[in-house]
Amino acid sequence: MASFFLRFWPGANRLWHLGSLTGLLVACGFSLLLNLAIFAHFIWPERFTTATRTVVWFCVFASWWTLLRWPASAAASREAFPEADGSQVHLFQRAQTEYLRGNWFQAEKLIEQVLTQDPEHAPARLLCAGLYRRVQRTSDALAVLDRLTQSVEGREWLWEIDRERSILDRVIAAHDGHSSPTDSGLGHEAA
Repeated sequence: MASFFLRFWPGANRLWHLGSLTGLLVACGFSLLLNLAIFAHFIWPERFTTATRTVVWFCVFASWWTLLRWPASAAASREAFPEADGSQVHLFQRAQTEYLRGNWFQAEKLIEQVLTQDPEHAPARLLCAGLYRRVQRTSDALAVLDRLTQSVEGREWLWEIDRERSILDRVIAAHDGHSSPTDSGLGHEAA
């Protein structure tokens, strides 16, 4: 639903789907131009001549029309930048999406692809630990967290690693106590 509305704000689609700095600049620039038009026409019309207000509105509509034709969809952006499809960032974003959808197998495969490209990718390792916790592979999750803790990249993620460890400890304690994680409210924790 949000993707539908993003099509109507120049730059927003590229910003949202690709994290594009250019998309951010275009979206902000269009926002400033639209605010100027609204300000000149509705808030302080006596400070601007009719011709100036007309030119500003013309610029708003012309830029809107022109910028909407600029790769408007994420698919068009991927066609324009094909190298992004196999990049770590793209694979990791897809892995996060599959994880959030509960598609554990697909998420694990995508995480493996990211880790094949960069074995020390800390966010992918952390996501992997959370995924293993979700599928009750707690020993694998602990092993991933141990490796992450010992890596140089893992030093920046110590808070998240500790949080994941505490959730894992509660899952293990609940499992040892023969209660399911959802019974104790642990199934609602985010990774």
